[in-house]
Amino acid sequence: MALQALGQSAGGPERVPTGVLLGHLEAPAPHLRELAGWVVGDELAGAVDIDPGTVDADDPLIGMWLWLTLTWLALSSLDPGPERRRWDGMSCAMGRGLPDPAVDLVGHWAARAVGLALAQERAAHRPGARVRILRE
Repeated sequence: MALQALGQSAGGPERVPTGVLLGHLEAPAPHLRELAGWVVGDELAGAVDIDPGTVDADDPLIGMWLWLTLTWLALSSLDPGPERRRWDGMSCAMGRGLPDPAVDLVGHWAARAVGLALAQERAAHRPGARVRILRE
């Protein structure tokens, strides 16, 4: 969602530099919701447990946001059906026991994935890697 939001001003998600995306993902969860507001609107950006019948759930970005803002508590207390347990292959197992929506929980996980991609893009060594410095 952050990539889509940033892509709106950059001319497309593919034009957003990896380092810029990483900076936004490392920000606190309210910042990610603010970015989402650019894509889904401010009302949906601040919502949780959105009723799919009240939005265009067939829109891929709205569908993503429905999953990201679904509280784990809502999933554990109801049988929402398989379509709400998973989004694009992602299950809610990571939030088991935590009531907060994914958007408030997984920003640091997304930042780690982007950080690894950035390191690979820049041919960096992994953190903690042993290196030998050669002097001429």
